[in-house]
Amino acid sequence: MRVPSVTAGLLALAGGIAGLSCQYSYAQTTSGTALEEVIITSEKRSENLQTAPVAVTAVSAADILADHISDVRDLADSQPGLAFSESDPFDQQLAIRGIVTVHLGDPTDEPSIATFVDGVFIGGQGDFMTNFYDIDHIEITRGPQGVLLGKNVAAGALSVTNAAPEFHPDGALDASYGNYNSSNLNGHYTNAISDVLAGRFAFQLRNSDGWSKDILLNRRMNGYTSGQFRGELLYRPTDKLQGLFTLEYDQQYTPGLARTARQDPFSATPGGQSTYEAQAGLSDRQTVDPLEDYTRQKSVSATGRVDWDVVPGAKLTSISNVTIGTGNELFSQLQAPTPPLLLQSPVYISRTPHEYSEDLRLVSDPADERTPYDYIVGVYAYHNSESNKFQNYAIQGPALCAAFAGFLCGHSLYFEHERTDTDAVYGQAGYKITPDLRISFGARYLGDLKGGVRAAYCFETGQPLCSTPLGIPPGTGFQVPFAKSWYSTTPQAGASYQITPDSMAYFSWSKGFKGGGWDENPLNATTAPIGFNPEKATNYEIGSKNEFFDHRLRLNVALYYLDYTDLQVQEINQVCLCLITNNAASAKSKGVEVESALAVTDGVKLTFAGAYVDAHYTNFIDQGANDSGHQLQFSPRFKSTFGLNLTPDLGGQVGRSVTLRGDYTVQTRFYVDPSQTDYQNGFGLLNASITYHSPVQPWSVSLWGRNLTNQTYITYGQIFVGDIQETLAPPLMFGVSAHVDFQ
Repeated sequence: MRVPSVTAGLLALAGGIAGLSCQYSYAQTTSGTALEEVIITSEKRSENLQTAPVAVTAVSAADILADHISDVRDLADSQPGLAFSESDPFDQQLAIRGIVTVHLGDPTDEPSIATFVDGVFIGGQGDFMTNFYDIDHIEITRGPQGVLLGKNVAAGALSVTNAAPEFHPDGALDASYGNYNSSNLNGHYTNAISDVLAGRFAFQLRNSDGWSKDILLNRRMNGYTSGQFRGELLYRPTDKLQGLFTLEYDQQYTPGLARTARQDPFSATPGGQSTYEAQAGLSDRQTVDPLEDYTRQKSVSATGRVDWDVVPGAKLTSISNVTIGTGNELFSQLQAPTPPLLLQSPVYISRTPHEYSEDLRLVSDPADERTPYDYIVGVYAYHNSESNKFQNYAIQGPALCAAFAGFLCGHSLYFEHERTDTDAVYGQAGYKITPDLRISFGARYLGDLKGGVRAAYCFETGQPLCSTPLGIPPGTGFQVPFAKSWYSTTPQAGASYQITPDSMAYFSWSKGFKGGGWDENPLNATTAPIGFNPEKATNYEIGSKNEFFDHRLRLNVALYYLDYTDLQVQEINQVCLCLITNNAASAKSKGVEVESALAVTDGVKLTFAGAYVDAHYTNFIDQGANDSGHQLQFSPRFKSTFGLNLTPDLGGQVGRSVTLRGDYTVQTRFYVDPSQTDYQNGFGLLNASITYHSPVQPWSVSLWGRNLTNQTYITYGQIFVGDIQETLAPPLMFGVSAHVDFQ
């Protein structure tokens, strides 16, 4: 349990309001300062956020740059209704409306919150990186979107849209440096190559020594070194046809994630790691890892998109993608030396995911006033193949191994070659009963086929057994095939009514589907082919989107009720020390979400967003324990963000060249396991920056800080042999950055 300080008054205020978080910039109108129009593409067509009948947050490129958001962790810090967890760099997960998949270990595992980049579904269980650079905007869609976005959008989706090539010269360079020797250099350049061809190149280089220290080996942990490069070509021979080709290369190295430990209060025996840390007087940012942990990730992605106005009033779009990745990881299960644990337990993992996808759809133009109808019809195909090797070493002396009956002994190797094939057809139709009242209905039918080969082998090491969890004698192994198919129809229906030109209300009913799979590292040949079932979700939602005072005040509200069946929940089984996935009987999430933005005057903007989420298990018996009624993991009941953007008029040549930005996010307690053994108490996060923009030249310089109050809080925790091992979020981070635009 982590207990950062936070005032009861702020929590009470946060609890009173709840929701969708969005950032806005200014626009000047004849009536004065107003909030700028926000365009989203969550429903596979460009539309105004304020008229889209869906709960969605849009974060612009300008806000990402100004708030120094580099990855999903930074994004989640100030987004109510969105939570981030991380057990290692391969395993980063988002939670929306309380729904999250914890610890994606096996290639067949799938997230409950899908990630899309330029319309392409990103799988690979964390093997592919989603660092943000040179993007157009990010959208966070809440609730099941099983029709248009597809499988794995059982609770929501994160959609990243990169900036596209332009037919005029434009470029920028941004450099920053901060504590822990952290640096970030990114930039882009775009221009016309010919009358019909434009290109764009973007890159990002990041580095950090890390904010934790392994005092045993005198090395830093929780750092990173990464590089991303993207090239794009846009071919536009006519106004009715264009093609975009994107090639991207990503690589990243991390020196391991440090874990701190505390005693499991329900364990009869003291935990080895927490005992050692207490005796050695270690801080939360110190560990004694006997291995030089690391992760290495690489990926190459090629995407081709064609948009063709093939018939009047409709556009045919094809998005094809190939992504190939590699990743390997070395870590110690117990980050403590011997003695006192008298054992070492290193784990080595390697992965080689290959993904292929095709999305072909015909979309009508919603602005076509000649007909009250609008429609989307499409077909989708996705293939993933991945080879996964998992080696577990447990090193003890023969006498101690015999004394503990082989507990944590030996050397085991797991191998899995997995394939996933998903094919779907989908469609959605809308009809305007009146110019202001629209109804819609859609459905997606999909087939999800998974299979492959699973194998394991126990090496002869002189130990009586293999490293847990493999329960076979040394010198033996097994290889078994596995396969299963699932089919599902996910419908969606809704209605929206434009009450006034600036106010609308909507209702939606939708279903979502998340694929089934198999547990990582089966015990034996009997359990190897036994899998778990898909998740299914049904969502009911009503909402209203409004603007007042000539577009100076924006207020959006959504209320939802989400009913989950067969929710997949993973925990470490303390008998076999292995991951076991249970299909919880059911879970429910209901809540209220609110977003608001106010352009007070020219140069003063206030934002507020908050979410109340009541997400809990129902009728869930987990390994004999009744977890019914327990709060879902990583799901604070209240989370709210208060933001300020101030650009005062300082007069003279300085004018409005100084901008102050800040946001403060408060949230209540959340749990990291279904039994509610480990939890994080409520806390607050403060981020701020001050930027000077040259009034005569296209450059700026900024001082910024994240987590300015240096709160210590966890992003992941697991129970392991008397310990609760916890992964911590970054501490106070600060630095200076410089930005220049050029043509």
